[in-house]
This record gives sequence, C-alpha cells and structure tokens, in this order.
Amino acid sequence: MSFAIGVDVGGTKIEAVLVNNQGEVLQRTRIPTMAHEGATVVLERIEAAAKAVMTKKVQGVGIGLPGRVHQGILLGCPNIPSLIGKSVHKLLQKRFDVPVIVENDANCFAIAEHHWGAAKGKKDVCGVVVGTGIGAGIITDNKLYPGSRGGAGEYGAIPYADSSVEEYASGQAILKRYKAKGGKLNDVKSIFKSKEKIAVQTITEAIHTLGWMLITIAKTVEPELIVIGGGVSNEPILKPLREILKEANRETKLVKNKLGGSSGVLGAASLVFRN
Repeated sequence: MSFAIGVDVGGTKIEAVLVNNQGEVLQRTRIPTMAHEGATVVLERIEAAAKAVMTKKVQGVGIGLPGRVHQGILLGCPNIPSLIGKSVHKLLQKRFDVPVIVENDANCFAIAEHHWGAAKGKKDVCGVVVGTGIGAGIITDNKLYPGSRGGAGEYGAIPYADSSVEEYASGQAILKRYKAKGGKLNDVKSIFKSKEKIAVQTITEAIHTLGWMLITIAKTVEPELIVIGGGVSNEPILKPLREILKEANRETKLVKNKLGGSSGVLGAASLVFRN
C-alpha cells in the first residue's frame, strides 16, 4: 500500500488529505488560506495543511491551484494574486523532503474522475467544473493534456455573445446577471428554484451557454465522456445539457462527477500516483 498527500488550494480555504493508492481518504484537514496576507503566508499555510495530515510515509505531495499553471509557475490566479508569476513548485519543494507536483485545480478534477471516479476506464475525457468560475481538464489517451503553456481547457474564457462563457454561466455570473435584471434573491440555488420571469430567463441563458460550450468541447476534443462538477452542477442542469449535447453530438456522453466535493483534492493526490 502506498500513500500520498493531496492539497486543494482555494481563495478562502486550503484542504489537505492523506490518501492511499485505492483512493481512500485516511486523514483530512481544512484551514483558511489567508490570501490577503501575501505569498509567504499562503505557502506556509499550504505546508502546514499538508504536514498536518502526513501521518504516514508518503510518495509525494500533489497540489491543485486555482489558476493556469505552466512548469510549476502560476501564470494567473485572481483569488491569490500574490502567487502570480512565482514558481510555486520550487518554493514548495524546498519545504518537503518528498516530490511535490503542482497543477491547475480543474486538471486535478479531471484526473480524479478519470483515475477513481465517473470516467474510470475511459481513455479520452474532459472534466468540466462549473462553480464560482468555469474551468476544464482534458485527458487524451489516458494522459493529461495541459497545452503548450498550461492553458488547455480554459473554456470559460472563450468569447461568447458580448462577453465570455464564464460571464454568462458561472455561479458568480448567474447571480450577477440576475441582479442586473432587478432580482432580489441572493444565492444561485434560490434563483434556480424561483419561478419569476427574470430568474427563469437568467437560468435559461446560462444553460444555453453551457450547452454551447459542451458542444464546442465535443466537436474540438471528441472525448468519450464529459464529466461535470462544481457547485452549479448540483442544480437541475444535467438533463437539459444532455439534450442540447445529444442534438449536436451523440457519441460524447455527459455525466455527473462521482467524487463530489473531494474531486479536486483527490485529483491533487493522484498526481503523485500517476507521476
């Protein structure tokens, strides 16, 4: 039996787990990121979270970051701006005596679902996260495809209508667009449940946008399976998205993620086992 540490770094919290090579979580901790305190503090928090669950000898530490990562350098991350441009890999490797692997969090999501979740056994997969923002990870022939500069899978940034996919269909965008129409509700779940005209209109726009994005993925990447996760995916969007996708591409299937909220942190851990 072998073990690894997975760390999922977010703008507000850091989650770390000790995992065995069967995907079983043996230890877990969550601590605040304290992003406002700057890069040194964030790195210290990542180290502290990982070492808090390191109760067994591990093969390595996998870390998922919310932004574009290329060769261990964080190239873009609005939630933790102090780390942008820094070689997070090198800075963290100095703090551990085992290998450290750093990757984008959406890629970690795709890796987890491919390794242990809904896409296990499939060779060509795309994992899509629809939460506060929108990101995706692409796996081709059982290998992660990060692109030449780590930006493959940034489907949320694709231009759409007068803006981008993310500005129409992310959780943050749904709330913002609903409020701009004069809405009074304060969370995405309530907007989905509401029967008021502007709520229905906002959700319809978001679903159509996501459907267009999924068709784009299906036509350009041709995965066997698209796995969707993130907070917005917990709302009733799967059925209408399947219908939209089916009209344009009957070969690519759309499924809900299997690992739930643990996909990101398990994916970070599986970076170690796949390396």
